[in-house]
Amino acid sequence: MGERCANTWVCLAITFIGISITLVGIICWREFILKDKETDTRITRENLIKYYPTIYGIYTTNISYEQILLKGANRLTPTTGYFNPNKNCSFDCVPNGGKRISEPNYNRARVYNHACCQSTRIFTTHQFFTNIDGVVREIVQFNDSLLLIYMPQVFFQEECRQAIHCTGCICHYIAQATSAVVYKSGYTSATARYISQLEIDLFYLHGCCKCINLSKRAP
Repeated sequence: MGERCANTWVCLAITFIGISITLVGIICWREFILKDKETDTRITRENLIKYYPTIYGIYTTNISYEQILLKGANRLTPTTGYFNPNKNCSFDCVPNGGKRISEPNYNRARVYNHACCQSTRIFTTHQFFTNIDGVVREIVQFNDSLLLIYMPQVFFQEECRQAIHCTGCICHYIAQATSAVVYKSGYTSATARYISQLEIDLFYLHGCCKCINLSKRAP
């Protein structure tokens, strides 16, 4: 009788241990493996908009990103702040009686003339670009050829040129920082499948050029 009871307790103990191991396995599977599968969603139009709304959210509207950027670039607001120079401020870009650059119709030509400098607004959709640390990154330019869905990341830049014979200043690009969705290290557009294989990185783009005065101050 005692031996039979002992065998029963052994069977119960083994059953309890087996059930416990099974429950622990189910909990681990739900918390780690299943959770990872639920959060590690595929790269689709909907998921890009969901996880990166500030970059891809524009594709939920009927307004193009280019239109928004151009509208902002045309909103010129004169400054209300002043500084007090030692002398009257004036500047002639073209010496020897040359003709100064006239103000263009920037709404039509997308061109701004200021002193010796001329800025032309352009839009680019880089496939690769160098980040602020000098590392070349591949930009996520989503293109689903089967569903005919194309959601590029558009970047607003400016091309700067300097007037010939201008000796009083040098035109400089003003760097402007912007963010973009890129593929993580080790992944490319050909191998990445999931949102977890993407990340945000920072880049410097060419902004409006500035006329830097080269004249020396009087001692």
